[in-house]
Amino acid sequence: MTVVLVDARYYGDIMRQARKWLKIDSDTAAKILKIGRKEYRKYERGRAVMPRDVYMRLMQSAFSLLSFRRR
Repeated sequence: MTVVLVDARYYGDIMRQARKWLKIDSDTAAKILKIGRKEYRKYERGRAVMPRDVYMRLMQSAFSLLSFRRR
């Protein structure tokens, strides 16, 4: 069994940088991930670790938004 250590602050910083690069606010990012604003802010500030389903939506949204932005 492999153990993976997750640093919530690290992922939160990446989320914030990506959100700013895409020029969207945290409310829009929360809507894209289908979670509440408070919950999103908690993840972005590194105060909590995202559940797997939210993390999967984040990755799916990131790739689709990045490909859309590059056009």
